[in-house]
Amino acid sequence: MDIGAGKNITKNELQQSDEADFAPPQIVDERRVDMQTVQLDIDDNMDVDESSINQNDFQVSPGRVVGVTAEDDGTDAEVDVFIEDAGNTAVTISTTNETEISDTNGNEFTGEYNAVVEAPADPPQIQDASWADATRVEQYEGSIEWPDQKPGETTILEVYLTDGTGIDTATVDKDDFVVNRGRVVDTATRTDGENAYVLLVLSKNLNDGALDNGSLTVRLYENATIRDTEGRIGNRIVRPGPMFVLSNTGPTFAGARRINDTSVALSFTDDTNVAESSIQENEIQIAGADLPATEVSDFEAKNVDLDTLRTYPISGLNTTENGSNATAIVRMGSPVNDEELLVRVKPSATIVDTIGNTYKPGMNNVTNRYVVDGMDGIPPEVDSFSAVRTNKGTTAVSLTASERLSQIDISVQGATSDTLNMSDFSLNKESSFTYATTYSHSSNGTLVFKPNSITDDSGNTYSPDLTAVSNGTTKKPPTPVISIDFEISENQTYVFDARHSSSKNPIANYTWQFADGTTAHGMRVQRSLSPGTHLVALTVTDNTGQSATETATLDLPNQSVENITPDQMDNIRRVTDPDTRVTQTQDTSETSSRIQVNNPSPGKEVRIRPQDSVLAANNNLSIDSMGVVTSRYDDFSLQVATTDPQVVTDLSDSSDRKIVGGFSVEHDVPESAFQQATLSAGVSTQRIRDLGAAPSDVTVLRQKGNTWEQIPTSPVPSASNTGDMARFRLTSPGFSQFAIAVTNATQESNDTSETSSSRPNDNLSVGDRVKVQHATINKTSVVAGSSVLIESTIKNPSDSTAEFVAGLSINNSTTDTKRVEIPAGGQESVMFVYAFDQTGNKVVGINDTTAGKVTVENQQSRVGKLANSVATVLPLGILRSILLALVALIIISYAILKSLAIYFGY
Repeated sequence: MDIGAGKNITKNELQQSDEADFAPPQIVDERRVDMQTVQLDIDDNMDVDESSINQNDFQVSPGRVVGVTAEDDGTDAEVDVFIEDAGNTAVTISTTNETEISDTNGNEFTGEYNAVVEAPADPPQIQDASWADATRVEQYEGSIEWPDQKPGETTILEVYLTDGTGIDTATVDKDDFVVNRGRVVDTATRTDGENAYVLLVLSKNLNDGALDNGSLTVRLYENATIRDTEGRIGNRIVRPGPMFVLSNTGPTFAGARRINDTSVALSFTDDTNVAESSIQENEIQIAGADLPATEVSDFEAKNVDLDTLRTYPISGLNTTENGSNATAIVRMGSPVNDEELLVRVKPSATIVDTIGNTYKPGMNNVTNRYVVDGMDGIPPEVDSFSAVRTNKGTTAVSLTASERLSQIDISVQGATSDTLNMSDFSLNKESSFTYATTYSHSSNGTLVFKPNSITDDSGNTYSPDLTAVSNGTTKKPPTPVISIDFEISENQTYVFDARHSSSKNPIANYTWQFADGTTAHGMRVQRSLSPGTHLVALTVTDNTGQSATETATLDLPNQSVENITPDQMDNIRRVTDPDTRVTQTQDTSETSSRIQVNNPSPGKEVRIRPQDSVLAANNNLSIDSMGVVTSRYDDFSLQVATTDPQVVTDLSDSSDRKIVGGFSVEHDVPESAFQQATLSAGVSTQRIRDLGAAPSDVTVLRQKGNTWEQIPTSPVPSASNTGDMARFRLTSPGFSQFAIAVTNATQESNDTSETSSSRPNDNLSVGDRVKVQHATINKTSVVAGSSVLIESTIKNPSDSTAEFVAGLSINNSTTDTKRVEIPAGGQESVMFVYAFDQTGNKVVGINDTTAGKVTVENQQSRVGKLANSVATVLPLGILRSILLALVALIIISYAILKSLAIYFGY
């Protein structure tokens, strides 16, 4: 047969050709390209139909097939099988029952295909990504410079590339990486064995604004050309590799939990690293919840002003690092009687991470408060306990506790022996925590009920010393205490005081009985008593009708109350003055104080002023002293601290008002415990001038809830604004956060000039001045180098407390000053010691009052005068010379000893 152009084909060859036309496609080779791709070679003598190949034709183990592509290779085909979840291990690839691979002649794949494909050598991949801080950048040998940043904005990332062989760092380029916002403008690379770290510097012009507007993602570019040392490229175009999401939010207050009765642990989390040093004690509030609800949302639903809750003083704070997170252990000074405590990070807190991101409560559902359960560390008390026989032959047993109980253990003795526990009682009055039961018994004898122990919900146990006999009631009565307030009593008029009396229940009445048959009612009563022996009785009754009486004998001689001695007062106490303790904390630029006040009296001011220091201070302001008037007898603690202007977050500057700074006063009793507070504060005169204002422009505002209220502020008359600080007196109805502002501010001024004055208080009018009554000096003649003592008495004729600067002047030049506070209508003594260095006549004074004149002589001139006066009376020349020298020696020795005596005050 002749077929084609001149070629002869035998019959046998034609038969073989026909058979080949019906041969199906065959899989002849396989290989692993990367972890996501297995490549197959399919041969056919005709032409493989690539359109007949799809992902249902193949299966892998482990993993699964997610896609297939086929490329024409002459009559053959090259097939890429894309897989997932196979990992970096060998896989078995095989055909499925649904395989319909065919050639263009319609011949279909027959039989089974099964092959094991080894795992590939890993190409370079991004293994991790994180924010980079300055410490990380320093490890890159000056490849890049740390860029300028806005506060809270991070512009450098660090990615970690891994490879099983080794990364060719020369192939790493900024175009190999993709971020979802902005772009990469520079890179720096350092190796870590087979792997590499790469710094990515982002552009400042981000598409969506600052980085804190959202998270940032980073991955390798689809056409990245990063290679390993064997030339493999990290990602194929069809598989761009993993994507890493970086959050740039600041630290989060993640929770609070109980450590023990006096400590709680606060957890702060961050995706970078919490800066532990930024967690400060004065930025944490621990308060009694004062609500039955335990959920934080209930505080917001009930519109509770968190600043008015009973705040407990914090005695210490320690922070520990936990990876990128931190734990702060906050300690209170003593156990509390609250089951739930509110633990809050104040809105003014500036907690940050190591790259400058700030804690921002309210953003992305970030909370700033949690409720900690189980903090009650004080045992319960029994307010009343009774056992009353009923007409039915049973006994009604009732116990009223100070708080909710979880366990009760009462023994029954007498006519029978038994025990009662919590299961026997029911809570009758939840508000007063009264537990009651009806005890049935067959005996007609007397029963004695004794509470062995009671336990509250927090596990605190108390064993009261009480018993109750059936048909009788036993309650703890008040404890009367008779006192005399000697500070107010005068001549023969005595003020009797019952403030130190105590009672489990509220006291309803105080009744005084005197020997003359008269009575009086009230906590404080006044009586005029003549000399002699007087009997006084005090009866205190609580609101349940329980009462107790105390008697005392007062033996009065024929003298005034000021001369009464303790042995003349039988069973009578003196009213205890308030005890104030100030504990200060100082660093290089700030001072704060914790104040404990014991035994305050309602309506009487407690003055608080540390010796030779201030209560709180920073560069711009100081809180020098304060006076507190309470409405009750409870002890209380205060925490006083200054704050910078930027901490007053919800009170912004206006066109004519600038915030100079602020301070806070926290307390552990309700706001209603205070009637009034007065504070003495100082504001930097330099800062006031920098704002283009005057001391008269200073105002103080107090935060109450979500608003700020201006409080009365007046300059202290004797405080001149020519010194470092202008001083003011503030009057406030209570304590919270305060802000000090300057009104009529024009601009930030660079003018630091200061008008000087040679005398203190010269800016005050004569009528406003506190007067120097007199001034004296102890010597009128001294030798150079000797000291004199100058004393003065300063009187305040006004009806309010005033501060005064006493100035020592020598020849009308002020050489030393002392600041004193003088009560209304009172006087204070001020002393100076001054050593004269130069000879001459000196006029010494205190302010405008002259203390006297001092003649200062040279030591040698005084000795010479004395020696010559002795020498002139001696007749003989030699003897005269000897005696003259001897007398001179004696006089010099006397002068030296006298100078030492004057110096040491003898």
